[in-house]
Amino acid sequence: MIRSPSLRFAITLFGLVALVGSLTLACAQAPELRRPLVRTRVDFRADEGMRVHVVTPFEDERETAACQGPAEGKKTSSGRTKKGTSSSRPMFRMQLLCSKAPPTWLAEDLIEALESADFEVVEEGPFDADVLQVRGTLLMAEVEVMAQMQSVLSESDYRVRLEVTNGAGLVASRNFHVKSQDVVTVGSPDQTVLDKTHGRTVRTMAAAILTLANRYARLGETPAEWSGPGDGAQWARLNGEGAAR
Repeated sequence: MIRSPSLRFAITLFGLVALVGSLTLACAQAPELRRPLVRTRVDFRADEGMRVHVVTPFEDERETAACQGPAEGKKTSSGRTKKGTSSSRPMFRMQLLCSKAPPTWLAEDLIEALESADFEVVEEGPFDADVLQVRGTLLMAEVEVMAQMQSVLSESDYRVRLEVTNGAGLVASRNFHVKSQDVVTVGSPDQTVLDKTHGRTVRTMAAAILTLANRYARLGETPAEWSGPGDGAQWARLNGEGAAR
C-alpha cells in the first residue's frame, strides 16, 4: 500500500500523462470517419395504416458545415477547413465537422427505424392528407476529447430539429439534443461514442414521431404543446413567431 500522499499524486499524474500521450498518438493516427454502426430496430409499433414520408437528406445548418475549398481556406490532413481553423485539432473531429454525409445518414437511418416500427414509409408524392411528412435539420454533430483528473473522455453531441406536417393541418416542431460519453482506452473511441449518439438520436426521433402520430390520431387536431418520450422535450405548434424552443 502506498502511504505517501505525494507519491500517490505522482503516480496518478504519471498515469494521466501517459494516457494523454497515448491519446495524442491516437489522434495523429486517427482512422477515417465511417458511417455509424447503429441499431435502428425499435421496440415499439405503430398502428396499422400509419404512413410517413421522410425528406432525404436532412437540411444541414451546422455552424461549421460549409468547409471551404483550397482557394478560400486552409487544407489540413483531415480535409478542407474554414479560414482560421487550427490544423492541430483532432483529425476525426474535423472529418465529422466537414463531412456532408451525417444529414443523409440520419434521414436514412430514421426511415429504417420507422419501418421497423411498422410505419408504411411513402417515398414519393403526391401525398394523402394523413401521411406525416417529416423534415429534419441537423444543427450540430460534434466529437470532443476532454481530460479529467484520472481519465480522458470522448464526448459526442447531436442537435436535430424535426418538423412534421400533413395535409390535414398538422404542423409541429421539436428540437432534440442527444449526448454520449465514453472513457478513452484503445481502438477508436471517437467513432464508438459517435455511434452511440447517432443511434440514440435516431431511436428517440422515431419514438417521438410515433407519439405525435398517436396523439394526433386521438385528438384529430394539432395539440398546442405536449410532452414527448425520453428527454422531456416537447412538440409545439408552429406559429407566426416560429417553433417553440
